[in-house]
Amino acid sequence: MNGFDSNKIKLSISDALLDALQENLAAIILAGSFPDSFKEGWSDVDLLIVVHKMDLDTKLKLTHVIVKLEHNTKTHHGINVITEEEFLTPKSPETLLEGKTLQALIDLKKYPERVIYIHKTINPEKVYSPC
Repeated sequence: MNGFDSNKIKLSISDALLDALQENLAAIILAGSFPDSFKEGWSDVDLLIVVHKMDLDTKLKLTHVIVKLEHNTKTHHGINVITEEEFLTPKSPETLLEGKTLQALIDLKKYPERVIYIHKTINPEKVYSPC
């Protein structure tokens, strides 16, 4: 990246994912250090991506988008992907959701500004919180 611009990065992420996944995209949440303690050339961009349904086509589209974003920004993008059901009401969160996903959900309650995109049908107040 030539000069750190968090708004430009967030916009490029949301545009690319919306373009690829269209109505299957439920939410994009920033996770990890971005943008609070992001260090250009060292940090990565961690994302929690929520989809309405997960299938092979969705996985392939996500792979292509992330590879393209990483190529364009020269920055690694760490992603965790869950379904809308897991985002709202996971059946067994202790075993179903891994550590980074749980941390992203905790951080989401503390820092709602980490939401880059949320589908109009999702009520942010209904998102699962591990605390």
